[in-house]
Amino acid sequence: MLRRVAVVGVPAQDLVRAAHFYRDTLGLPMLPAEGRHAGPPHFRVGDTFMAVFQRSESEAKVSTPLVAFEVDDLDTAMAMLKERGVAFEGVHQEKESCWIKFCDSEGNVLELIQFVHGAV
Repeated sequence: MLRRVAVVGVPAQDLVRAAHFYRDTLGLPMLPAEGRHAGPPHFRVGDTFMAVFQRSESEAKVSTPLVAFEVDDLDTAMAMLKERGVAFEGVHQEKESCWIKFCDSEGNVLELIQFVHGAV
């Protein structure tokens, strides 16, 4: 049966610009373009891989999946990314988590999420 999310695909119109955002703005380690990671940029996020792939013109208006990055401290993560030019929408809070949305260089919606201690 399903064990975990292994790969998340994120569409981009400009692969160089997107790679810069994920590597330099978010600070994700970019994997060498060899073997199974040859081709579009691949990043490691914990034990999950994220692949940035070329979005065609016909796919430009198709909605994309949301990618949420778990952080230990939402305020610290937001402050670091604000210094790197990231703009955020308002913070949302529920019983077990709080999160905030922002967009990558390609207009994809991303989130930072902090879970309450013990919640998953």
